[in-house]
Amino acid sequence: MFPQVQFVLIDCKARSLDIARRRAQLVGLCNVEFLEARIECFNDPFDVGMALHACGCASDIALDKCLAAGAAYVMAPCCLGKLRHA
Repeated sequence: MFPQVQFVLIDCKARSLDIARRRAQLVGLCNVEFLEARIECFNDPFDVGMALHACGCASDIALDKCLAAGAAYVMAPCCLGKLRHA
């Protein structure tokens, strides 16, 4: 839907990235970068952040990154944690 937008998918699990990469290829997406890393390691500028089922404190880290970048965000923490920010 947004061919002019560059998406970066970050996950520390290679298996999850492999699944996402296959799904993106299946539907012909060319604007998705796949990065095997922890969210703490991502320091590129961005406009919108999404943390979906980010485990433990990863939702808080993603939210901190979004707030620091002045980015819009969507957070859906996993069942192991809650957002620290109110």
